[in-house]
Amino acid sequence: MRRLPPYIRLIARMGLAAGLAALVLSSLWPRRGGAVSEAREYEIKAAYIYHFISFVKWPDRGGQGSGDVVIGILGDDPFNNAFGPVENKPVPGSSRVLRVRRLGPWKEGMDLSSVQILFIAGSEQPHLAQVLSSLAGRPVLTVGDSERFLENGGMINLVMVNQRVRWEINRRPVGRAGLELSAQVLRLAIRVVDI
Repeated sequence: MRRLPPYIRLIARMGLAAGLAALVLSSLWPRRGGAVSEAREYEIKAAYIYHFISFVKWPDRGGQGSGDVVIGILGDDPFNNAFGPVENKPVPGSSRVLRVRRLGPWKEGMDLSSVQILFIAGSEQPHLAQVLSSLAGRPVLTVGDSERFLENGGMINLVMVNQRVRWEINRRPVGRAGLELSAQVLRLAIRVVDI
């Protein structure tokens, strides 16, 4: 059996809220050599996305019901195997299993209804308005890591600040999708907007 990475083990031991705070703090100190490598950056981003599952309340009609929890990755996949240790395993606090779907590039008419969390890669920036429009009113948490992601209607944007992975939140599309974010996620965000 493969051993979980330290950042996942830490969060599991500490509980969700304390673990998420610890993950934020652990990303504050760069690795040896000063800069956070791109691989390490996406390991941390994958851990955040994975743990957002426990801090989001989906409406009864979808997302948090029975069945799998699906993280979709739209566009070029920057995560490599960062989700590997938790993929196809039960989500903490439930019997549901985490699935990761690599969806490839956006295509007109693409069905995104089977995902609860959609990471929209920077490669899909030219299609961002179309992607978000196709999800209007659906209980799908949209996450990205590109400039102006929130301003274009995304929900959570993962950003690098002084070699640290942090996040910012746009509450308006979260509410329109019928989702609720916990106070801990909002409190630890570096920026919260309603646009």
